[in-house]
Amino acid sequence: MSDAVPFTIMGILIVISLVGFILTIFAVIDIVRHDFKDNDKIMWLLLTLLLSPIGAIIYFIIGSNHKIPKS
Repeated sequence: MSDAVPFTIMGILIVISLVGFILTIFAVIDIVRHDFKDNDKIMWLLLTLLLSPIGAIIYFIIGSNHKIPKS
């Protein structure tokens, strides 16, 4: 029974890592596909990639409001 605990914890960590990686990929795709004011696109890309996955979460909460609407 004690052998099952590390595998369970490792499985949970793998799932959390995959979710963070996928969230970061979606954020980068969203940033590249949209226009931003000034140099905000570069700033959001750097923030998202350097602070992955926290940067992606910050982008989806704050950064998505800074997009230039398409006409």
